[in-house]
Amino acid sequence: MQNNKQVLIIDNATTCAMRIKTLVNIHGASAKLVHWTDWDYFEQHEANLSPCLVIIEESIPQYLVEKIVHVLPLTPLFLLMNNRVKQKKWSLNKPISPLSSSLSNFELMAILEPYWSEEKNINLSSVLILDETNEISIAIQQTLSGAGITCLIMNRLNTPAIANLDMLMVNVTELTKRKKQIEKVRKENPSVGVICFGEKNVLTSLQFVQYAMRVHLDLALTYQQLNKKWLNQFYQVWREKAEYKDKQLVAKQVETSLDRLLEKSLVMHVLFANSMDGVVCFDASGNILKYNNGYSELLGVTFDAVQQGSVYDWLTPQSKTYLKQAVNNEHLVQQQVLDLQVRHEHNVMIPVSAALNKINFHGNFVFVAVMRNNTNQHLQTKILVQKNAQLDHRSKQLAIHSEVTEKQMLLNDRKQSAFMLSMMETLLDKRLSESQLTAKLKNLKQYFQLQLGQQDQIAQNLCLKTMLEQIVENSQSSLDFSQIKVIADVNPEIKVRFNAEHLDQLFTELFNNSIGNSVKGSAIEIQVGSKSEDKVEILYTNTGMGILDHNQKMMFDLAEANINCTGKLHTGLPLVKALIEFNHGHIQVNNWFQQNQVTGVQFVLTMPLA
Repeated sequence: MQNNKQVLIIDNATTCAMRIKTLVNIHGASAKLVHWTDWDYFEQHEANLSPCLVIIEESIPQYLVEKIVHVLPLTPLFLLMNNRVKQKKWSLNKPISPLSSSLSNFELMAILEPYWSEEKNINLSSVLILDETNEISIAIQQTLSGAGITCLIMNRLNTPAIANLDMLMVNVTELTKRKKQIEKVRKENPSVGVICFGEKNVLTSLQFVQYAMRVHLDLALTYQQLNKKWLNQFYQVWREKAEYKDKQLVAKQVETSLDRLLEKSLVMHVLFANSMDGVVCFDASGNILKYNNGYSELLGVTFDAVQQGSVYDWLTPQSKTYLKQAVNNEHLVQQQVLDLQVRHEHNVMIPVSAALNKINFHGNFVFVAVMRNNTNQHLQTKILVQKNAQLDHRSKQLAIHSEVTEKQMLLNDRKQSAFMLSMMETLLDKRLSESQLTAKLKNLKQYFQLQLGQQDQIAQNLCLKTMLEQIVENSQSSLDFSQIKVIADVNPEIKVRFNAEHLDQLFTELFNNSIGNSVKGSAIEIQVGSKSEDKVEILYTNTGMGILDHNQKMMFDLAEANINCTGKLHTGLPLVKALIEFNHGHIQVNNWFQQNQVTGVQFVLTMPLA
């Protein structure tokens, strides 16, 4: 009979397999992790096991995979792949599903959990709406209830409610009243998703924008947006928070598992070491005259294998020297204790305490050594040292984290203040035309909307060459005035998945940046770089001045880009980064070199292919 809650993982001691095991256990099933070399033993002792699915790591030999398929012919089979390695083509009379090791926790469980769970929907255990009960909150409650999500409307917080909370929705029309409540929830339960809603003029005010950036609010929705389809955004926030919670649980579980594995290994060695004391009698030359079973067990050999040997044959060179010195000492003290190392049959050095006695036996001296295995004491010390080192390391980490967090908060406050100063100076700068000021404010508004998820994510399949030609044509007058030539070498068959307005604005801002920072007569070259199955790199190169290395990352950060600016607000490149990341892309910048000299700047834009 199949076990609907049992998952079997056959692996080659990979960390990804351990991660999957932890996730499976967290999400309501029981995972069994078996190293492929132990399969025969496992099959013999777990003959009745019939799991709901089997996951096999790709480095497992094919002959073993064939055995597993033969034993479990009806069980669904997954191949755990490393994306950097080409997928194996196993010739099996059974379908096998690929499972990429690069998938997130949420994606892994979305694939695997249906095999043991009968639930068809994701149900949140606890959603709290902070509001003085009104029509908006009741409408939110009804929308969530219609989706199978129960929630509670409250005006005040209580500690038990916070502990079991998954999502918090807050009416921030009275922002001052709600700040302490939001911060209390964030402090006591960091994995809670926080969604704010309220009047549009409140959500777009500088006071709210500053607060939202400081405490990292997850989503802001206007009353008008709540009257539309907003559940997808709700689920997206919950998914991100569920992923965060899973990561924390996995990290904690993996750390605990590793500690237990190491401790278990050491304890097994300790138990193995607790055998009976070894007693051996030998003459002055070291020839063994008599011994007991404990001595042969100490050496790891059969009783007969010790006969006609020398006691020195089973010692390390240094221990051999110590024992010879003691034997040749005329004033040997009875029960003299020596710390020696015995060489085990498998070349493992075992520390022993040897109590040495000198006996006159019919006129000849013989020596009797009683050897006690000290591995127990050594390993117990090792365990203690290990635990103390872990505690010391964690203590230092906490201290460093606390110090770094405090410094980071001070730095963030400084950056926010500098940004606000630059913004105020720009607003008061009479040299700026009305159109220039309007453009900067529009950039700022769109930047914050993108950060808060207040723009619709409408992507289209766009011909890159056609879009670039249109954008160049729209910017031609400004480019001609600056005597900047644009060369675009793009295959007309390349199509990207992007919001058309965002793509137009992205390249327009790049052109504006080039016009403002390039010398007359310079050139802009746009070409396609590397290309994969789902991504394409676009290389945007313009000749002119380079950028200092420490400024290359700051230029995309709205606050950092304006720390040292006076009367000039930089919004273009931060908006470019926000636009491309909103459309699931990436941007980076490097100096462009020719003949070992900086001749300009190259932006590398990564976009999803259609």
